Amino acid sequence: MGNMLAIHGSVCFWLMGAVACQTGESEADRQQLQALDATLQTLNRQQNREADRLMGRMQEAVALTRFYPADVTVLEKAETVRSRANTVRGRIKALRNKLLQAANQAGGAGLGGTQPVAATLLGPDEAANLLQQSLRQYARHIRQVVPDMSDLLAADAKDDPSIRAAVGDAFDGQSFGEFYFGSASVAAALTTLSQKEGEVLRMELLALEELSKKIQHADAFFKIGAYAIPNSNTVREGQHYEADLFLTTSRQEVFRVAMQANGRSVKIGPYGAGQIAFPVPATAPSGPAFWEASISGSYRGRDTTFRFRVPYTIQRQ
Repeated sequence: MGNMLAIHGSVCFWLMGAVACQTGESEADRQQLQALDATLQTLNRQQNREADRLMGRMQEAVALTRFYPADVTVLEKAETVRSRANTVRGRIKALRNKLLQAANQAGGAGLGGTQPVAATLLGPDEAANLLQQSLRQYARHIRQVVPDMSDLLAADAKDDPSIRAAVGDAFDGQSFGEFYFGSASVAAALTTLSQKEGEVLRMELLALEELSKKIQHADAFFKIGAYAIPNSNTVREGQHYEADLFLTTSRQEVFRVAMQANGRSVKIGPYGAGQIAFPVPATAPSGPAFWEASISGSYRGRDTTFRFRVPYTIQRQ
């Protein structure tokens, strides 16, 4: 997904796949964090729906092969991956709810307060440490399916190369919980939790995709889907938003493919990816935004069109 905003406390910096910020958060910072959190939540819902669809297609394929034993074994592994992902996401959602409840009870501080985060995630219950353990166990399980998957989903600061590349050894003494939630506002903590949930879903989808390839009777299993992969989910006013638009298929051919972004034709590269690039007006309001994607083609003898919205966040310069 490209560079992700890192949130450590309240001052944000960019890392590959991590979110961290330092204290000193302004009202504008909080608004941007809320907008980013909303965008991440939307993306997470989309990934969850895609995992549901992929599981449904696998179940249908196994049924069509009359429950061939090897296929049933693959499906059971996929169901275990789905169950484990849902368990971790359930823990994350429970922490989100606790944070929001604590923020509502914190008087005027609200989403800008740090005390609810300290009490909820770094208090006697050690919720941040338990979350780290849960994420690590999940990552280890996914690596059984996708061996080359990164195991840095819940690394301490000193063990994460992306953090060290950004800030050196400044945070080597901090644990996972201290780095991501120490001195963090509720808004920053919520955004971090959304980013971690997104990583859980991304790893789940990769594992399900890998398992789907092992269905023995592949002729009974096919899939077709449309995806947009942005260079970054956050773009500043006056800059260009860029993304790649894909049509994915398995053992099926799609002919006469055409792509559009916001109603305008998109150039398709040599590997079948639509190359999206458009300027974000300097006058565009900051916060959540989206663009309209469209992919059409002839699939199994029928004209088919996929239309979907791709969310992103506009930041002030």
